[in-house]
Amino acid sequence: MINFDKYISSKSAVLICSAINRRYLCGFKSSAGYLLLTDTGNYCFVDGRYYEAAKTRVKNNFKVVLLERVSKQIGDIVRRLNLDVLYTETDITVGFLNDLNNILPCKVIAESSLSQLILYERSIKE
Repeated sequence: MINFDKYISSKSAVLICSAINRRYLCGFKSSAGYLLLTDTGNYCFVDGRYYEAAKTRVKNNFKVVLLERVSKQIGDIVRRLNLDVLYTETDITVGFLNDLNNILPCKVIAESSLSQLILYERSIKE
């Protein structure tokens, strides 16, 4: 798995939104969902269409969570961990970034270096 140490600490975490990056990181393909990577554990949020399959196919120690209300579920984790910053990829819309900043109790930053790191790691073939 990618070394996200620059972005994950006791006060910051990473939110992965894009389908291709979710698949790369957890090994499960879905049209909707989120990955949340924290210093205490990783979460794979999927809706009801994928939940049962994800429980058996998701890899890299992600806890599979049934996605109900992303703002509440991720917000609860952000509050519990007392996070100040949530980094995300840059290939999200400005509207979605603004929505996240309005509903989550922390600053959400679309970080280009995070996107570049994931893209670089995905480009390496074995």
